[in-house]
Amino acid sequence: MTAQELIAQEVVQDAFLALWRAPESFDPTRGAFRSFFLSLVHHRAVDAVRREERLRKRTERAANLEPLTGEDHAENVVEHAYLAVRRKEVLDALGILSPDQRQVLDMADFGCKTQAGIAEERQIPIGTVKTRTLAAMRKLRAALSEKESA
Repeated sequence: MTAQELIAQEVVQDAFLALWRAPESFDPTRGAFRSFFLSLVHHRAVDAVRREERLRKRTERAANLEPLTGEDHAENVVEHAYLAVRRKEVLDALGILSPDQRQVLDMADFGCKTQAGIAEERQIPIGTVKTRTLAAMRKLRAALSEKESA
């Protein structure tokens, strides 16, 4: 599934560690241990593939940021001015988020953590992580769309 042996090994090790830290997560009344553990590995593999894809796309975007030769400098000035204004708008919008919402976004975007990883690290239910992420994204979208239309 991961197409890379090292990532696959990391996923399996992560699944074993998760089971070691919380053995009570296995409920024999819900099914066989084999099914439980394979499901655990599968979900972590999906998260790993998604994380690797995000990192690959970021790297590609960063590689394409080289300035073009013979580029119009007036466009650069306008773009830098726009980016400065937009950066301030984003920082202002982040200020309306609750500390919990900001922390979840920070861990996901800058820490490259999955929602499951955030839930595990913060010791909160994954549903709470999802709710905070969705609420934060909605608040940011609303705040930034107001700024764009103004």
